[in-house]
Amino acid sequence: MVVDNYLVCYIVDPGKVTVTDILFGASNVHIRLQERHSES
Repeated sequence: MVVDNYLVCYIVDPGKVTVTDILFGASNVHIRLQERHSES
C-alpha cells in the first residue's frame, strides 16, 4: 500500500493485519526488502 512517499508492506490474517515494513518510496525497495529480511 502506498502512503504519501512510503510503501507499507503488510500481511493479512483472519482478524489481524501485521505491518512488516515501511519503506521510503524513492529507495530501491527490492534491495531494501532483501537486506531487511536476510538479517532476520
